[in-house]
Amino acid sequence: MDFQKRQVVDIDISEVVTECQAQILENEQKKRFVGEFLQGVNSPIQYGVGVKAHAVYLSQ
Repeated sequence: MDFQKRQVVDIDISEVVTECQAQILENEQKKRFVGEFLQGVNSPIQYGVGVKAHAVYLSQ
């Protein structure tokens, strides 16, 4: 007895949101000091490397 094989490949995509905060301090002369964000965090919202990798993979 013989049999045939078939496979279904799927991707399970889940959303992961990481929030970064930079503290803002003010001295007695009302001068403001803003902390730095992690390297690579450049805008209020952006895509991470996982989203970029999936986009490249799916575009082929």
